[in-house]
Amino acid sequence: MSYLASAWNAHDVREIDYVTDPAGRTQMDSMAAAMQNLQFKSCTENPAGDYTCYFMHDILPSASPYPNPQGYPPGEAVFTVAPATGPGWYLTEVQHCG
Repeated sequence: MSYLASAWNAHDVREIDYVTDPAGRTQMDSMAAAMQNLQFKSCTENPAGDYTCYFMHDILPSASPYPNPQGYPPGEAVFTVAPATGPGWYLTEVQHCG
């Protein structure tokens, strides 16, 4: 996931596409203006075999278009990451960005 953060910060579309599925990429693109300086923190495994991954980024909390019912800290992004068809992982869903 540090690969995703590096690609995002470099605005490297090709590399971002390599680690996101179409739905995850669309969700990330919708946050592009607000989510700057993405930094990978950690991931936790879910029972289904995917992961919940946590990132920090620079943003004003009021600028987030995503709801925050779980009370995540401002500037934290939470993504679901699942195994890709080939080797590797895909960001599949934005759970929160704020």
